[in-house]
Amino acid sequence: MHTPGNVLVFSAGSKELNPDKHRVLHPSDDSFMTYAKHFPMLYKFVSLFKPIMLISCYPSTIGIFPHVIFTDTYLRFPNFARALMLAQKKGYTAVIVGQPLVVLDMLVQYKKQAHPFPRHLIIGIGGYYCPISLEKTLNTIVGNKHKISCVLHGYGTGESEFNSLVGIRHATQDIIYKPISNRLQPVIKEGKLWLQNKTKKLDYETGDHATLTSDGRIIIQNPPERLSPDIPDFLNQWTESDWLRRTGFITKQQDNFIMQLRQGVQPESNNNITELDFYAYANQFPFSWLDKPSWGATTSRTP
Repeated sequence: MHTPGNVLVFSAGSKELNPDKHRVLHPSDDSFMTYAKHFPMLYKFVSLFKPIMLISCYPSTIGIFPHVIFTDTYLRFPNFARALMLAQKKGYTAVIVGQPLVVLDMLVQYKKQAHPFPRHLIIGIGGYYCPISLEKTLNTIVGNKHKISCVLHGYGTGESEFNSLVGIRHATQDIIYKPISNRLQPVIKEGKLWLQNKTKKLDYETGDHATLTSDGRIIIQNPPERLSPDIPDFLNQWTESDWLRRTGFITKQQDNFIMQLRQGVQPESNNNITELDFYAYANQFPFSWLDKPSWGATTSRTP
C-alpha cells in the first residue's frame, strides 16, 4: 500500500510495463554515506572535503541524500554544467553519478567548452558495463590537477535497491564488488546472482553470473544477451581520441561495427568500421541517452 509522501522508483533500464515492479524509497536511505563507510579511501576523502554536492545524471530516482547537496540534471547538459560550475565556485566536493556513456558525454562537452572543474571530484557510474578504456578516459578528461579519489561502480536494480553492491576496478582489470546494503544480501545460486531481501524474504533475480573472491567479494559477468563477448574486446581497444570522437552507441552487422559520432565530428573510413554522423546514426538505429546501449548479442541488426 502506498501513502502520500512515498517516492516510487522504477528501473531505468527495463522495458517491461509491469506497474508492480517498483520499490518505495525509505527515509533512512542515505546511500552516499553508506558507500563511503565501506571504502576507507573514499570516506577519508569526503570527510576532509565538505560539503558534498551530488550531481545526478541517472534516468531514474537514485535515492535520498539528507547529508549532501543534491541536484538532478534531468540529463540536460546546461543543468550539468551549471551544477559543476557551482561546485567549483563554492569549493564543494562534486560527486557525479550516472551511466557511463552519459557521464562521459557530459564531461566531454564540459571540457570542450573550457569550464572550470571543481578541485575535488568523484565519479560514480553504473547501469551497465563500463569499458576499461572509458574509465581511463574519464580520469584523463578531468586532468591531473584535479583530485579524484576513485571511480566507483554501482550495481543494483530499480525494484530492489539502486546500489546494493559497489566496486572499484582492481589491478586485474576486474571490477570487484562489495555488498553494502543493510537490507539486501547478494546470493549466488548455480553461478547466477540474486539479491535477497533480508526482511521481506524476497529474492530478486538479476540475470547476471557471479563468482566469489577469496575475501568474500563478488565479480559479476553479464550474459551474452546483455554484453556480447566481443564488445569489451572491441571497446577496450579505443584510445582517448576514439572516445572523444564517438558516443559509444554501436551496431554490429556481420563483421562490421557501425558507430555513432559525437555532434560536430566528421566520419573517417576504417577497415570493418563505419562511422556515422550523430543524427544519421540516430535516424537509422535506436538511440536515446535515456536508454542503455545495445551491447548484447542482439547488437547485430539491419537498419
